[in-house]
Amino acid sequence: MIAPLAAEGSGLFVVISGNRTDGASAVARDLAPALGLPLLVRETLQSALVGVLDLTDGQTAEQLSQACTSALLAMAADCGGGVLEGIGPHEALNLSGQVIEVNCGGGAAGGPAHHATDWPVVQVDT
Repeated sequence: MIAPLAAEGSGLFVVISGNRTDGASAVARDLAPALGLPLLVRETLQSALVGVLDLTDGQTAEQLSQACTSALLAMAADCGGGVLEGIGPHEALNLSGQVIEVNCGGGAAGGPAHHATDWPVVQVDT
């Protein structure tokens, strides 16, 4: 067994960015156990809540999306680290710890992310 490179509570947050079709979910699911970090996926939260809440209008759906992002960030902070998938890099600006962004794209067409962040961005050609 390969020893994880980091661990929950290490203060390492890996933000997975890129289009849904660029393989971001697969990268996140492979990276989390390799790093020994919890995988926190916004879509998982949202899917679980959609079955419980009445989403008959666009405003409610948008509020749900924002609530799921807030909940995911709170869980990440509580864990003290994690691989976060389904949030934008700008939403991770208030995380305390080391943040690394992994941008999943297809080379020039997907292009690297251009964000005003202070953390490193690793471009992955998926």
